[in-house]
Amino acid sequence: MMASTLSPLRDLELAQLHGHGLRRLGLSRSELIDCPAEHYRETRRWAAAIHACEARVDGMIWVSRQHDTSLALILFGDRVERDRLAVVEPPLPLAWGPGLNRVQQAAEASAIQVIM
Repeated sequence: MMASTLSPLRDLELAQLHGHGLRRLGLSRSELIDCPAEHYRETRRWAAAIHACEARVDGMIWVSRQHDTSLALILFGDRVERDRLAVVEPPLPLAWGPGLNRVQQAAEASAIQVIM
């Protein structure tokens, strides 16, 4: 597994699935983001509907379920080509070295035990 930082080379249009964006869809956070795994089928349906909408959004953005001070996003691969993303930080392996240190620090901050 790897992590890297990318930056888009153009402004992106993202469906906002937090705050007013959720309210405009008539949804609550508990219905779309904080739902249990057995509701993921409905979540995938919402993603497909957003992808199919006339607005032609590039992806979706929401408040992370696991780290609610961060935003999470998905870009639609058929709308944002790889060559339209600049590499800011190259891929970093997460299984050893500095990458593993980052994983372990995040796990410790969240009281998660990493078993290798």
